[in-house]
Amino acid sequence: MPIALEKGRTTRTRRAMVNALLELLESTPLAEVTVTQVVQRASVARRTFYLNYASTDDVLREYMSIRFRDLVHALEQRSSRAPARDAVAFYAFCREHAAFLRLLDKNGKQALLLDEFEYVLSESGVFDPANVVPSGTPPQAARYAQVAIAAVLWRTTLEWLRSGMRESPAQMAECLSMLLPSEGTPEPITKN
Repeated sequence: MPIALEKGRTTRTRRAMVNALLELLESTPLAEVTVTQVVQRASVARRTFYLNYASTDDVLREYMSIRFRDLVHALEQRSSRAPARDAVAFYAFCREHAAFLRLLDKNGKQALLLDEFEYVLSESGVFDPANVVPSGTPPQAARYAQVAIAAVLWRTTLEWLRSGMRESPAQMAECLSMLLPSEGTPEPITKN
């Protein structure tokens, strides 16, 4: 699962450390992977690791950030955007990166992925809450909707991953469309 990081964004050394960690995770639980193992496999000095990262979780975050930004970039390049098509592309992306997602799941690092995913969604405007909340929704409620969308996408992806990804990305997008409101105004909650 070697990666090619964006040119100019990182050095060969950072790329080597990310790839070294990913290789180690294929056979060793993250809790047992040491910085020493990462730097030895990457052929870099221990000091170099700490100049770039505070922990192995930071290495994983960088990898996830790059992958999610690849997805966002691909979605932004489309001539026609629609939530259903974006959802199909999202699930296809997850299928493509299933090995990495399984590594995170196996190592109990799902929360790292959700945090990074929610951040990228909010920054990029992909799966914009404006598509699922009524106009005039207060900004804070729209923000909560963004967080909820990220959680629904991630939890459905995690369940799909754990059940063997038998459904196609299009079928997963159809499931998602049943979970998220598409039109109409929610009934207000009133205090009695």
